[in-house]
Amino acid sequence: TGAKSVVLPIEGADKTVLAKDVLLGNVKTGKNVVVIGGGSTGCETAEKLAMDKKNVTVLELTDKLAANTGKTAQTVLMGHLKGYGANLLTECKAEKITRDSVVYTDKDGKQHKLKADTVVMAVGEKPDASLYESLKGKVKELYNIGDSNGGAILPNAVYEGYTVGNQI
Repeated sequence: TGAKSVVLPIEGADKTVLAKDVLLGNVKTGKNVVVIGGGSTGCETAEKLAMDKKNVTVLELTDKLAANTGKTAQTVLMGHLKGYGANLLTECKAEKITRDSVVYTDKDGKQHKLKADTVVMAVGEKPDASLYESLKGKVKELYNIGDSNGGAILPNAVYEGYTVGNQI
């Protein structure tokens, strides 16, 4: 069960699609796409969309893009995004999503509007331990590791799996 995608509690959030659904090919996007969230998932989603010849803008709250990615992969990813012409906006806060735009505030407090026929939510995931909880007391041995235990990144999940595997 792992984790569930987080959706920002802003006006119009119900009009968004999830990054993982875009990456899995489960949803089609329009020509002008805004990706809210510039972590590794948001940037990788933007890269895929840019490769598909979409006009992509990434909105990131912090001052760094793909900050949760290894330095080499981050450098390559940023090079791809810039090469494909993606619009990369940092220190920007998404405020509202309308039928055809995203309103955001920049670091100076100035509001802007981006044209968007698709808005992708890529602001992270929260642990979902529901399967683990439902199996408690029903099986002989049970371990909660990875995303459902708050692992969040692959190396942590692999380490947890390795540790538990050695204990069994």
